[in-house]
Amino acid sequence: MGLAVYNSIALDIHFPLYCYRKLLTPPTVPSDPNAFVGMATATLDDLQQVMPDLAHGLSELLSYEGNIEEDFYLNFQVFQEEMGVVKSYNLKPGGDKIPVNKQNRKEYVQLYIDFLLNKSIYKQFAAFYHGFHSVCASDALM
Repeated sequence: MGLAVYNSIALDIHFPLYCYRKLLTPPTVPSDPNAFVGMATATLDDLQQVMPDLAHGLSELLSYEGNIEEDFYLNFQVFQEEMGVVKSYNLKPGGDKIPVNKQNRKEYVQLYIDFLLNKSIYKQFAAFYHGFHSVCASDALM
């Protein structure tokens, strides 16, 4: 994408609105190369644009009237496949031992969304952020 911009080639690329928010967080590239970039607050609506089925499932969890702990048997841990290997990640310290229930389900959903749209892709998005801003930094972007 950077090469296309550099060579004045128009690409018909449509990012989810959340991606633009991430690209503008912070709006100017920090002078410290280790500063966090692209860590925008994510919502269920943002996830809906990227993973509609998962967003629907999480929405159903938020409105579920039954016994969440016994019916879903969830905890504050997620599993992701990476290069053919399934890895587990705690959404918060000790998350594998904290059951999701009616009282903490909103926190679970928010942490899960943040994990998917920020933490699990941070390294890749930070590289994209810096590359994008190195080519496209302008008042028009702001």
